[in-house]
Amino acid sequence: MKKALAGILILSLICCTGCSTTKKNKDNEEKRIKLVWQSEQSFWEHQDYFNQVLKEKGYPYEVEFVTSETVQKGQRVDLLETGIDTWENPYDTNKDALEGRLLPLDDYLNTKEGKKIKDAVPEKIWDSYKINGKQYSVLSPGFLLDKTVYVWDKELAEKYNVHPETWDGDLWEHREELLKVAEGEKKAGRENFTTVSGLLLYAEEIPETTKVLGLLYPIIFRENTDKAETEFLYETPEYKRNLAGMREFYKMGLWRPEVETVRTAESFLSIETQFWSKNAYLGFREPNFWDTHEVKELYTEKLWELSLNCIETGITTESKHPEEAFDLLCALYTDKDLVNAIEWGDEENYEVVDGKAVKPMSEGEYIPRLYAGNQLLGYVEANEDNKLKENFPKEIERAKVSKISGFRFSGKGIEKELEKVVALNSLVYSGSAEEVIKDMEQTIEKYKQAGIDKVIAEWNRQFAEWNKERR
Repeated sequence: MKKALAGILILSLICCTGCSTTKKNKDNEEKRIKLVWQSEQSFWEHQDYFNQVLKEKGYPYEVEFVTSETVQKGQRVDLLETGIDTWENPYDTNKDALEGRLLPLDDYLNTKEGKKIKDAVPEKIWDSYKINGKQYSVLSPGFLLDKTVYVWDKELAEKYNVHPETWDGDLWEHREELLKVAEGEKKAGRENFTTVSGLLLYAEEIPETTKVLGLLYPIIFRENTDKAETEFLYETPEYKRNLAGMREFYKMGLWRPEVETVRTAESFLSIETQFWSKNAYLGFREPNFWDTHEVKELYTEKLWELSLNCIETGITTESKHPEEAFDLLCALYTDKDLVNAIEWGDEENYEVVDGKAVKPMSEGEYIPRLYAGNQLLGYVEANEDNKLKENFPKEIERAKVSKISGFRFSGKGIEKELEKVVALNSLVYSGSAEEVIKDMEQTIEKYKQAGIDKVIAEWNRQFAEWNKERR
């Protein structure tokens, strides 16, 4: 009888304890604050794992990720990815702030926790993203500025006694040295070989200029003059000279663009216009690539909003939990587990090799990361620098700020012209390079008909007003 009573008592205690634990867990679940985060990135693929990590680490939040297409009618969004939409539409990047959808974050960023976010991003970058003197978003640091460089085969350079390490940015002056390489390798029977590669983009990279609407719009601003106006790139003297150089190199057989697209193509000298670092370049090269190759930096683009392309995240004015939303952002700037969870998802989907996230059993295979929080804390992509955390502040420190830093262009009133102009980029960046250099005069005329002069005039007008107001 006593044993039976004892058993009943123990069972009762277990049941009560279970009820208490269940109630406690239920209370914790109810205390978890639900936040809605709108982004055009595919964060929703990592949602379950991200929330799992949040829960395991004791953060009282549960996040639902939505896009502009999946957000429900009337659904309140707490966190909003803002800024540049796509490279086809690199304008009106301040629209969310100007239309009152975002809270100014200056007071938040000046708190003890907020300063952890501020400290993760160099001040000159924050300044580039201010809108009317205020900060409406937090920035994800990690994007390095593009460099234009020569990358060449050291063994061939020694074989033919040519010295790219002594060359400046004017490649056309070195046709005779390059011709020695071309003729020698032709005799050696190398089929998929081009002496130089990358000329189409190199021709557009005029030193001390900035593309004011990004890569897809041939509109440049000169950084080294007092003339505060933009120009049509393809009508500048520098581009015309580069076009003549491309045509000459093509006729001489120094540049074989039809070979560049071949998977097994090789070159003596490649001109890279989106180079970050030697380690990042290894993302799509053999691990021992730099044993046989060398690099020389020619110039680096200036620092401003579109050259950095930082991912911006703001807190909406409709949010009922702005403090909690900011607290979550703070966590993403201090907790590397959260950064990796939101950027890469479940650890079962990748492995880490030399600090880079790659697919299992395929060391060099490329997986694109997503971008949020302090990227410097997380793993990097296969084509990024595995010492990004150390190199990023150094690179930004030595970077020169563009004269247009802080200016945001509005496409209001010229939407049709912008749409027509950007559609023409396929004539330059798609199809064969032979057709590009052959048909450039006709392409220029098409840009004229599309209204590029009107876009340039409007950009110049807005910039002049902005420049006048800030003096």
